[in-house]
Amino acid sequence: MRSDLVVDLPVTLDRTDDTALPQQLAQQIRALIGRGVLNPGDQLPSGRALAGELSVARGTVVTAYEELCAEGYLVARHGSGTMVNPNLAHLHPQGTTTPLRAPVRHSHLVKLTPGAPDTSDLADPSWRAAWRQAAAHPGITNTDPLGLPELR
Repeated sequence: MRSDLVVDLPVTLDRTDDTALPQQLAQQIRALIGRGVLNPGDQLPSGRALAGELSVARGTVVTAYEELCAEGYLVARHGSGTMVNPNLAHLHPQGTTTPLRAPVRHSHLVKLTPGAPDTSDLADPSWRAAWRQAAAHPGITNTDPLGLPELR
């Protein structure tokens, strides 16, 4: 067994949270890296081992690891396992790791009524007038559901 293997990751998954389990796991590993609990070059447990420890499907861990590999936090090599990217300091300089953050709440509600598009973000009055006119008269046509014959 390798001496730099991180056997016990201090992560817990909340099954009552709306956030998917792979995202929760990825967020927590990202936070451990950001706090310096996991350092560049540290070896992570195998997907099977961590899945067993957390009592989740192996796919949950694989999805989280793949997400972190895609972001550059982890490196996975066949036969060598998964480790914190040794070049992490160059990819994510100090202070730029993604922190856990609350979801963004929008201050206004958007009406989702069919046939009534939201034009509040259109600043030009003439554009809004044209949009309203086009929405009021959709111009229903009897076209072939397969499209124009010339384009088939």
